[in-house]
Amino acid sequence: MFLDITIPTLNFLIMFTVGTSLTFSDFKRVARVPKTVIVASLAQIIFLPLAGVIVVSMLSLNEFIVAGLLLIAASPGGSISNFYVYLAQANVALSIVMTGLSCLAAVVTMPLVMAGFEHFMNVPETFHVPIDKLILALILFQLLPIILGMLFRYFKPVFVIRHERWLRGGSLLYLSALVILVICEAPEAFTLDFAQTFKASASMALLAILAGVLVGWMLKLEAYDFWPVVNELMVQNIALASTIAVTVFHQARFASFAAGYFLVQVPFAIGLILLSCRSIVAKQRRHNNIS
Repeated sequence: MFLDITIPTLNFLIMFTVGTSLTFSDFKRVARVPKTVIVASLAQIIFLPLAGVIVVSMLSLNEFIVAGLLLIAASPGGSISNFYVYLAQANVALSIVMTGLSCLAAVVTMPLVMAGFEHFMNVPETFHVPIDKLILALILFQLLPIILGMLFRYFKPVFVIRHERWLRGGSLLYLSALVILVICEAPEAFTLDFAQTFKASASMALLAILAGVLVGWMLKLEAYDFWPVVNELMVQNIALASTIAVTVFHQARFASFAAGYFLVQVPFAIGLILLSCRSIVAKQRRHNNIS
């Protein structure tokens, strides 16, 4: 009961913060150069579920890890990717727009992907997807807070810009609190499943990174835009996955995989940040030398 209230509340606050980072002009800007966002977003919708299927097929995993992994694979991008891209000195605006569009589209894409898992795969009985409840949860905890956040920025732009750093910091605090809550609620499940969680999460993250690199290479992106795409494909929305786990499936153990995925993902994110900084700085030096 405690998680049924706290996790949706934390997710709502995180998604509201994502909304405050979006403006209508962002979408207009993307509409002028839509190729990168469209291709990367389609890659996320197609490759991430495919990566989930590959990992489930290759590894021997218990039903809770399988369900948690498929839930992560169906989820949209996570807002923390924007923070990673900021640290990487890359295109934060691109990252924010990709996250926002991914989260908005999740109301349609997530039910379709999860229904596909249920129909075509031998998923655990505990993974039965009540589509009506899933769509309702996505509207309440995903679409609504993002729209409210955008409206808040529209009517209070000075406040949002002045307190942008605090809003971003609060979002990271909410995410950390969510991970701690999930682990504390089911510590035995987290420790029992740790080996499988680590293998599955690392495999999923590596496949997502490879997909991002492939997309960036196909689009011939410069480093400034290349690394946001890679980050976006790797970073899934664990807040939403945890919310769906406890409100739709009533399984905190599904959410424990989401927490584990976040913890395993962090070292990969640090590596990508370092690579991004190095490549962007190197390009700036070459540009300065030519000038």
